[in-house]
Amino acid sequence: ASLATHDGQINWLTLYPRERKGDLLQPEPFQGRMLNPCIYDRGRVIVAPRDSRRIYGLDATNGQILWRTGTQTEDVVHLLGIAGDDLIAAGRRVYWIALDRENQGRIRRVWPRAPVPSVAGRGVLAGPDILWPTAGKVYILDRQTAEVKRVVPLPDDAARGANLLATPRGLLLSTEDTLISLPTGSTIHPSDKPRGLTTNERTTDTESPDHNPVYATTP
Repeated sequence: ASLATHDGQINWLTLYPRERKGDLLQPEPFQGRMLNPCIYDRGRVIVAPRDSRRIYGLDATNGQILWRTGTQTEDVVHLLGIAGDDLIAAGRRVYWIALDRENQGRIRRVWPRAPVPSVAGRGVLAGPDILWPTAGKVYILDRQTAEVKRVVPLPDDAARGANLLATPRGLLLSTEDTLISLPTGSTIHPSDKPRGLTTNERTTDTESPDHNPVYATTP
């Protein structure tokens, strides 16, 4: 749905094919899509519904479906952002999905070839890189070529994975009960600000002169 910002009136509603069968005791990978905001890009809205195996590209002015992926993107949980003419999406693998007119909706690249056992947090685009968390480590990929630049071990507190947020001063790791700050000069060096990522929690800005991780845990 699209709503007008000034009065909340509905601009358009769009229907899409839904998955109507399944076992709640053994959920399908796409049902792991929780709070997954849409992405707006050059007149298009890109969505990954929780009740569909596909990703859809809609016309932002009228809601018309312009393209959709195949069901091979069913494990995608997060839409990370736009890199040139590609949508970067991640789940048990990282996907480069073409947005140019001739190829829109087609998968241009996938990494790794074999999916990891489970999703371990939300990655982030940072300058020329994709930072993708898995259990125990973060892969730093070239967002144009999918080349692995580095593999960085996670601190013990984030060994099962974490949501990532790149900042001008370093990297924030958010686990179920802990926020970990890796300041600039530490293990990971995000090269610039991401286009935007919201979180439900805020933490105070904390300096760490010796570049050690800074921890903020819930009671």
